[in-house]
Amino acid sequence: MPLTEAMDGAPMSRFHVRFWPLAGLGILLDDFDFFIIGVANPLVAKDFAVGSALQGLISAAAIVGAM
Repeated sequence: MPLTEAMDGAPMSRFHVRFWPLAGLGILLDDFDFFIIGVANPLVAKDFAVGSALQGLISAAAIVGAM
């Protein structure tokens, strides 16, 4: 039996039930990071005279950091 079938057929345990909220909170934290970068990006550009290319790199760094 392939691993994917074994995982699909496995019963939900207490570990799985506890893991679901933790996984959801991780996604929520990433979304918060992206929101903050979106808000801070224009402020950083104004205060530090950052060009559009460097603004893109700052935003990309947040996405790479989330990975």
